[in-house]
This record gives sequence, C-alpha cells and structure tokens, in this order.
Amino acid sequence: MTSAVKLSGPWSIQAIETFLAASIIPVRLSVLGSEGAPIVASHWFIHENGVIRCATQQGSVIYKCLQSNIKCGFEVSPDNAP
Repeated sequence: MTSAVKLSGPWSIQAIETFLAASIIPVRLSVLGSEGAPIVASHWFIHENGVIRCATQQGSVIYKCLQSNIKCGFEVSPDNAP
C-alpha cells in the first residue's frame, strides 16, 4: 500500500495485503456519474505491489467517469458476516 492510505479500521497493512492476496471476489467500484449520481459496479481485480488493478472496457461508463474525475470509492468484501 502507498503512504497515501490512511488506516482507520482494526487491520494492519499486512492484514490487508494478506486478505487481498487471498481474495477471489470482485471489488465494488463507485464513481460519480456525469449527472452527479453515484454509480457502483463490480469488477474482478488483482492486487500487486500495493495496487489494486481492475479491468474494464474503454467505452464503459465507469471508465468514462474516471476519465472526468479520478476520485472513487471501492470495497472488497465477502457477502457473509465476519
């Protein structure tokens, strides 16, 4: 993870890295649409060297939104309770 990440939960960076390396679930990526409404889409991802990389089509709505505004939110979370 980069130094720009501010931890606010109970997990250490090492715990986060371990979780992401073992995860076979999609990331939920959230962006602001052109009219200001949030858009959430699931994407498969890989985690390497502290970076989460997602794949999408260049013509997709998510891609176009990120071209206009790089700010986004994401969640990598299994659907069952801890």
